[in-house]
Amino acid sequence: MACSEKLGFPQGILSEKPLRIDVLDFKRGGYVALNKPAGMYLEADGIAQNPPTIIAGIKAQQGKAEFERLGLETPYCVYVLDPEISGAALLASNKDFAANLRNVFGSGLIEFEFEFLSERPYGRVEEVCELPLLRHESKPRAIVSHRFGKKCRTEFALKEDLGDWQLWSAKTNFLRWHQIRIHAAESGLRMVGDDTYVRVRKIFLSRLKRGQYKGEETAPIYDNIALHLKKISFPLGGEKVEIEAPAPKGYEVQLKKIRNMFM
Repeated sequence: MACSEKLGFPQGILSEKPLRIDVLDFKRGGYVALNKPAGMYLEADGIAQNPPTIIAGIKAQQGKAEFERLGLETPYCVYVLDPEISGAALLASNKDFAANLRNVFGSGLIEFEFEFLSERPYGRVEEVCELPLLRHESKPRAIVSHRFGKKCRTEFALKEDLGDWQLWSAKTNFLRWHQIRIHAAESGLRMVGDDTYVRVRKIFLSRLKRGQYKGEETAPIYDNIALHLKKISFPLGGEKVEIEAPAPKGYEVQLKKIRNMFM
């Protein structure tokens, strides 16, 4: 369903400026799906020292009219979405519904579809990756561990060839921390903006203009990892819920400028 609701956060709660986050869909008293901006934590991850989080920001504003309209009582994350990436974040509205949705997630019934931009691979790409992953105990990264890692599977598919770059989709039905990033790297894909599992620089306008650009650059076109959770779907009450999250403006601008090179 189309949704015009937003969650507002005053200056100082999540960032130095006031912030409004788009609500993608909601079931009053059940769930609220948000289009999480890149660079933002849903909840504390146990490694970063007291980062501002969306969950804490909501709890700090209990009683606001917009939260009441959504039936957002006590928010719980249904799954972990890496702070570095953008896309569909699913919150349960209360403890009872959190148990329900987390059971759906734990049963592998939530389907995740990501989209990301990769530099052209050096060689063959493995389109299915099933390497078991273990979260590092003290560093913000995951590692492959056949002894202690937890099972997970990611399926990759090429969506669009863009010369020096390629647009890929990544699908999974059980999402682990950093899964898409590390599985992409292990499969031969070089995700733009990732500096943890591969070293791929972000894209500046000068690289697209091929010597024609004479301006002074201070920032890349999109100053985040080019990875976005664009769609989730899950069963609820005998029906299938599908939620789509529009990509951030900077991400879309970057793709548009790359595509314009071929026109």
